Amino acid sequence: MFVKSEIDPKQIDAGVALSSTLVSDRQDGLFPTVVVDEQGVALGMVYSSKESVCEAIKQKRGIYHSRTRGLWPKGDTSGAVQDLLRVRVDCDNDCLYFVVHQHGAGFCHKNERTCFGTDPVFGKLVRLLESRKASPQPGSYANRLFTDNALLQAKLREEVEELIAATDKNDVAWETADVIYFSLVAAVKSGVTLSDVEKQLESRSKKVTRRKGDAKPQHTTTTTPVAVSSSPTSSLVASPPSPCFTSLRRISPQEILQQEKLDPVDPEALKIATQILEQIKNDKSEKVLRYYATKFGDIPEGGQLVLSPSELKPYFDSLPLSQQQLLQRSAERVRLFAQAQRDSILDLHTPIEGGIAGHTVAAVERAGCYAPGGRFPLPSSVLMTVITAKVAGVKTVWVCSPKPAKITLAAAYVAGCDAFLQVGGAQAIGAMAYGVGPIPAMDAIVGPGNKYVTAAKAVVSGMVRIDMLAGPSEVLVIADETADPAIIAADLLAQAEHDPDAACILITVNQPDLAAKVDAELVKQLQNLETKSIATLSLLNNSYTVDTTSLKEAITISDKIAPEHLELHLRDAENLINTPQHYGSLFLGNVSAEVLGDYCAGPNHVLPTRGTARYVGGLSVFTFLRVRTWLTVNPDSSSSQLVQDAAHLGQLEGLVGHAAAATIRMNKQWPDTRSDNDRVLSTRVRSDYKSLPPYVPIKPLDVLSEELGIPLSKIVKLDANENVYGPIPDIIKSLAETDVYHIYPDPGQIFLRRALAKHHGVSPSMVVAGSGADDILDLLIRISPPRRPIIQCSPTFGMYSFLGKLDRRQVIDVPRLSPHFDVDIDQVIHTANTTNACVIFLTSPNNPTGNLLNKNDLVKLLQSVSRCIVALDEAYIEFSPIHSAVDLLPKYSNLVILRTFSKWAALAGLRVGYSLSHPQIAACMDTIKQPYNVNVAADTAARKALENESLILKEHVSKLISERDNMYSLLSSYKWLQPYPNSAANFILIKVVPPKPAWLVSYLLRKQGLLIRYYSNPRLIDCIRISIGRPEDTQKVKDILDYVTSMDINKYVHDTTDALIWDFDGCIVDSSGYVTVTLRTLAHFGVTTITNQQILEAKYKGESDYVLIAHSILVEKGVHDISVGVVLSKFWEVYDSMKDSFKLVTNKLLLEQLALKFKNKMAIISDRPTHEVQKLITTYNISSYFTTIITRQEINKPNSEPDAITSAVKHMSAINPIILADNTSIFAAAKHAGVIGVGVLGSDSNDRQLLINSGALLVINNTNDIKNILL
Repeated sequence: MFVKSEIDPKQIDAGVALSSTLVSDRQDGLFPTVVVDEQGVALGMVYSSKESVCEAIKQKRGIYHSRTRGLWPKGDTSGAVQDLLRVRVDCDNDCLYFVVHQHGAGFCHKNERTCFGTDPVFGKLVRLLESRKASPQPGSYANRLFTDNALLQAKLREEVEELIAATDKNDVAWETADVIYFSLVAAVKSGVTLSDVEKQLESRSKKVTRRKGDAKPQHTTTTTPVAVSSSPTSSLVASPPSPCFTSLRRISPQEILQQEKLDPVDPEALKIATQILEQIKNDKSEKVLRYYATKFGDIPEGGQLVLSPSELKPYFDSLPLSQQQLLQRSAERVRLFAQAQRDSILDLHTPIEGGIAGHTVAAVERAGCYAPGGRFPLPSSVLMTVITAKVAGVKTVWVCSPKPAKITLAAAYVAGCDAFLQVGGAQAIGAMAYGVGPIPAMDAIVGPGNKYVTAAKAVVSGMVRIDMLAGPSEVLVIADETADPAIIAADLLAQAEHDPDAACILITVNQPDLAAKVDAELVKQLQNLETKSIATLSLLNNSYTVDTTSLKEAITISDKIAPEHLELHLRDAENLINTPQHYGSLFLGNVSAEVLGDYCAGPNHVLPTRGTARYVGGLSVFTFLRVRTWLTVNPDSSSSQLVQDAAHLGQLEGLVGHAAAATIRMNKQWPDTRSDNDRVLSTRVRSDYKSLPPYVPIKPLDVLSEELGIPLSKIVKLDANENVYGPIPDIIKSLAETDVYHIYPDPGQIFLRRALAKHHGVSPSMVVAGSGADDILDLLIRISPPRRPIIQCSPTFGMYSFLGKLDRRQVIDVPRLSPHFDVDIDQVIHTANTTNACVIFLTSPNNPTGNLLNKNDLVKLLQSVSRCIVALDEAYIEFSPIHSAVDLLPKYSNLVILRTFSKWAALAGLRVGYSLSHPQIAACMDTIKQPYNVNVAADTAARKALENESLILKEHVSKLISERDNMYSLLSSYKWLQPYPNSAANFILIKVVPPKPAWLVSYLLRKQGLLIRYYSNPRLIDCIRISIGRPEDTQKVKDILDYVTSMDINKYVHDTTDALIWDFDGCIVDSSGYVTVTLRTLAHFGVTTITNQQILEAKYKGESDYVLIAHSILVEKGVHDISVGVVLSKFWEVYDSMKDSFKLVTNKLLLEQLALKFKNKMAIISDRPTHEVQKLITTYNISSYFTTIITRQEINKPNSEPDAITSAVKHMSAINPIILADNTSIFAAAKHAGVIGVGVLGSDSNDRQLLINSGALLVINNTNDIKNILL
């Protein structure tokens, strides 16, 4: 600590002036000198000479005259140096009085503070408290007072009240001592010294005009008004004096250039942070995190540690609309800039000698973002860090902040964070670095914080990536004659109000008078600044001006400082982008205020400080990205020189193993073990397309006829939403009469676009035609900004997702979760704004659900996502009771409407689609589309359909709408079918009620020649979709549904089953032992109140893994510090101790009979280890009956996933297998795999209806009853 001296040696040579007044009556000419501290406590008695006095005043330190050594700088050897504050002379001018600030152990050579052996109690107490604050002792009372504001405030009030109540002399003394003690704690906590207090008292003693001295109204019971003078003098003395700022310090360029590098990490903070991190690292429990979070006041005792996005949303909703929009606009700017950064770096694929090399760019998986608590909430820091991480591609982003303000939590919601940890300081950094309780270990930790956060980031930087080691904020302004002093002052104050430790620096360029003008503006603007007290300290303690004679000198000094923010208030500043070399962020010109970058312009405000900008940049998407290189070398002579050079370099370096690894490859004939397909894929095909799942379209009618063995005339095709009436005769006639099929079609579809424009009442410049709506979808995605994601709302048309992945985009799904598949428009808006999506695909009516999009919701969306294209697919709009949204096009430039001729005009086979959009969007799509993408026949048929629209709507579309009502009535008459109401398309979605699985119904209808659509995705796993046909088609549907309703399911299973899959636990061996293992595992961890029934209930809910059930129960019971891995280890330890108790539950003879019937096409699936299954079936002598064993150990997935079942089916080459299980979760997997499930009542479930509801087609009492069905 350096205490500022009151002596200013620059004005005059104070030492010489003072010495000339001194008179000594001693022969040696020395002057007795009394040395005291700031409180006037005598530290010792020494001698001074005129030389030592001059030197002491010059160096502002305690320098005296030793009668044995001469000039004596106090503390040079002991470290107990003194800052000289004041010098006084006695009335005879022969004795000196030095006021000093004493460092080290003290003045006395015996390491005592004074040579007189007494240390006044106030000073001693203050020094003790200061040491406790600097080096906290966990558990000490002083430390609690320093960290718990509420406790300290309560104690102050308590002790003052007790002093008021005290009457006895001893009681008053006792309570006064208490008040003084807690007051000193408050002072030390705020950095106030005894000297500061004395100065306040002294300044008051000098005042002539005084305050009246009445108590404030809230502290008195009197109702008499207090008279307050309105004179300037009285208002001036109403508050204690603050530090006075008059001008920035002046520092020469040489002083700056000679400065040493600053350490960004505070050593004392590092000690404290290291202690906290060590405890968190060693414990890793939520308990230790809660201890520190409570200790430092982050959360109250038992407070909530983590908030989910749904818990953050109410904070956003509670903000005024203006603040909501402010956050959203700011977020959008940050997202836009971050996306531009992300788009600037791509994967690399480049040929090298003898092979190919490249790199891939990928984000880390998890990132933690720190947001300061401090004096002011900083929602901007949340936006800057979270959005940047999300745009980079980080999957999981956490925010942590102590005592977050409502606006901070709202910003976290807007930014799209995945969780919010309400903890700060080193403890938060430790939780994110090491993983504690519910907080996963992060791969990167970013964001600004106090010195303890910076120190903690320095400690963990070897385990995780950090952005930088940031300290107090800085701004440096370089200004010439074009600069405005008022603007410079405003920018300096904007930075000064951050923190008393903030640094504000002005460098003038050949303008010696500019600094004085800026000082005057600073003084003026400070008067009205609410944060004046903080800004003044910053200006006085850490800020200065440097006058230079040239721009080159100014830039040199700036590069030496390497400031966080650098503003160039210079002529032609925009031309100087590449001139400064070291800074965090650069602001060019008088208008480009640093505050704009701090908040919402787009560039990030998390920037390097204290000179670290010389080696690190600010936070950006690159902070979260990893560039991973790869290399593939050709197995032929083209790589021979490469291999030789590697061998020679290895020899030169003496690394013979390296050389040998290269040499062994020389002249070696490499057999090409790859198949021709592998060779083609690895060398000639884009790697990202190799594993892309294909879009699965509907098969054509003639192919289906061949597959099913059913004549075309007997097939009812209601699976593709085609118009069964076909094109009208006029269209067929026009196609027959067209004679230009040998000529290329019109590349711009001029006449078709004119016809479409006239039809919709828009300009032809707004129309783009294509080969079906899919062609238009592809164009729309490809013109959108690269790498930005697209949004869909499933269940919906699968082409959106397919084309998005084809264009290497992230496809974000905002599912339709309501019972009738309505779009969650608020969630779509939030997702679009937090992910920087470029296109939102909505379908109205939606395929496959048939419901319409509310037009008010559409308008709300268009207004809320102005930078995002909203693609409204109206492929089925002609079948709906509402009109197209074409009327919204003039008002909303981000709306694109997609239409097709496939449905209403029955031109699906000719492929004609089009879009209506803003002319500039249409022009971009037209630029990149293939010129002849609409063939002659399609163009001709489409124009003829437009000419006859009213006829087609009357003759075909109206009939289909009428038949839709008939079909709905028919489907509703079957108890096992639940059609979704209000379809506005030419199809109906139907839910199939258990026990009949939807896939089986689809299969059975298909066998009878009725083709419908079945969906295997989870949301529609129980649904089928039927397109609307002619009345005779509806009758055929009825006939086949009647057949399915009356069919004998047992007989069907008996006749068609060709393979049998067994759930090992419960159907081969008794699974009740697993329940016992689970209970004993829980008991090991102290949970003994759980029953068998509770374990089974967890199974009924769909959790098949007993280990996860055990872990969930532990968490529910408050045991948070036990990981899944620990539970897993104990579970199998208990299992090993009792595995011999598992008994065979299926008759061995029955297994033999079934194996004979199915020709050994019997399989086992199990969550047990493979060797355990094999051991048990060997023990029971049944291993020969099973040709396939699929365990979780082999596929790394539980039985509740379909992978085990599909793998078993594949191994056995089965066509119509069934699965026996007593586990409800397995039947969901069976539905996905398209396998009939037979439920077994037993140890896991004795609820027949529960098994049926979970997907079992049949339920039997025990496995031995399967003979009644299969034998």
